[in-house]
Amino acid sequence: MNKPTMFVFLAALTATSGVSQINCLTIDDFTTGADSLPLKTPGTSAQVTQTGTMLGSVRGTAFEIVPNGNPFLQPAEVDIDQGSGIPLVMTTGLKTFWRLEMEYGVDLKFAAYPLNYFPTGCDRFRVTFDSASQTVNFNVVVFYGPDYGHHAQDGINLDPSPYTYPFCVDFLFSNFAPGIPNDTPDFAGKGILSIDFVFQSGSAIGGNEFAITKIETLDPSAAAMNPCAIVAPPL
Repeated sequence: MNKPTMFVFLAALTATSGVSQINCLTIDDFTTGADSLPLKTPGTSAQVTQTGTMLGSVRGTAFEIVPNGNPFLQPAEVDIDQGSGIPLVMTTGLKTFWRLEMEYGVDLKFAAYPLNYFPTGCDRFRVTFDSASQTVNFNVVVFYGPDYGHHAQDGINLDPSPYTYPFCVDFLFSNFAPGIPNDTPDFAGKGILSIDFVFQSGSAIGGNEFAITKIETLDPSAAAMNPCAIVAPPL
């Protein structure tokens, strides 16, 4: 049997086997790419990249205190893998208003570098928190194939107060709203180019503390074994 014939034969076996590969994984557990981003002055920001075992091998991190967002000039800081026992910790001072983005699918200069990740068999992003002090506006933006003109997002005003810590939040793929009318977000079929996790002040008085231990994709069976108390609604 020559090589071309063998290839066709094996492809036929794969196509008729009915076996669907599950390609869910840990996007980031923040145990690599250690960094610290301290800020104090309103209207200032830090935009850096870290390397490690996260999806795409690079994490783009942007932390900002919004203009007029820190009247008492209190320290605000994001720490990643700094020996606290918690992989990522974000803390801000009284009446501080802020924004934190973590992007996967960038290079070391924060330019687009597509992940080309096909989450076959997965149906959600899950973000696991160690704890959170008060309401956070939390959004996930996904750019998917064939180009960066196609994106979808979902979000939630996350109120941690009713839940026992640690807790997790699920973002079901089916709840994402497309950025283009009548477009169909199909992350597994079209491939994910980049993922942007966006956290912002959600409290009227500002000031937040939260800690995250893991971001991952999950299949329905794995998710059902350990369900989240919080599921982001359709946007």
